[in-house]
Amino acid sequence: MIPKKNCVIQIQDDTLTIVGLSDGTNALVIQYAFATLKQVQSLIGFPNIVTCFLIKIKEGFHPDSVTRTIKDELPDLEVYDQKTFLQNNIREMETGFLPFLYTVAIIGMIVLTTILSLLLSINILEQRKDYAVLKILGSSKKLLWRLILDQSMIIIGTSLILAFLLFFPLTLLIEHIYPEISTKTSLIQIIIVTLITGLMGILSAIISIRKIRKIYPMEAFA
Repeated sequence: MIPKKNCVIQIQDDTLTIVGLSDGTNALVIQYAFATLKQVQSLIGFPNIVTCFLIKIKEGFHPDSVTRTIKDELPDLEVYDQKTFLQNNIREMETGFLPFLYTVAIIGMIVLTTILSLLLSINILEQRKDYAVLKILGSSKKLLWRLILDQSMIIIGTSLILAFLLFFPLTLLIEHIYPEISTKTSLIQIIIVTLITGLMGILSAIISIRKIRKIYPMEAFA
């Protein structure tokens, strides 16, 4: 069920009302929900247990000194500053779900490279006589290979432009339909995707170039 404001949900034997949706509280496949401490303790059945405390340091106090004071008073507790806490969460996600995403991405790269090489190979076979004529006219291997590479780069470039044009509208649409999902990207990620896609295009062209070697000049007269 998609959470909406003023929506009533049932948890165990109690009912809660969603009073609002917040940003930045998604953890990929799960979402954080906030309630009063008394309400949460009642739901879990342990009224005297608190898993963590969020401490706001007053002006004039240094985080390191506050951390040492807490550890001295309560040596069994673990104390993390905001930066360390975020790093721990990111590391947990990277060692858990990200390897699966990387595997899916690699499989997708292999499939897309195969599809593009097949498209280029089919195009070469359809224009077999044209390439034979170019060989009769004395075209160098470098020129023929450049033609295949240019075709691959045109396909890759067109695909990237279309992807960039559709990416942000689609993410906004997804977030509107499913507000529990939030997407973020950065310029570095866009550059990395562009470079990897370009390499896929080059590899596809190299695989397809083998078809030209099997075209003989005399086929132009067939």
